[in-house]
Amino acid sequence: MRTSIDSTPSHVATCHNEPLQSTDDLLNDATTWLQYARGVTLTLADLIHEAEEVDCQNLALSLEAIAAMTRMGTQQLGEARAQARWDAVAAEEAATFAANRRDEPPLAGFGGI
Repeated sequence: MRTSIDSTPSHVATCHNEPLQSTDDLLNDATTWLQYARGVTLTLADLIHEAEEVDCQNLALSLEAIAAMTRMGTQQLGEARAQARWDAVAAEEAATFAANRRDEPPLAGFGGI
């Protein structure tokens, strides 16, 4: 199956994260996936350097595996970045809400509740 670099083949692996992973967990997962991809790339390169013949079908499968691991790492990295931004915005909103609550006068007729 030929695909361009920008297209996503239907057989690309995806990983569904736990819904409440922290930014640190997402970054750790991204690092792990990218280290796997790097390790497989180095191993594959060593094997190709030592090989007298190259099995193109197995090479293609290996390259697809590397692409999938790299994609998982970059996907996790993107999710970590989005999570970090979401956390920053939520903290800003909470601080703004707390500041506004302090500045409001007590409700009349409710005994200052």
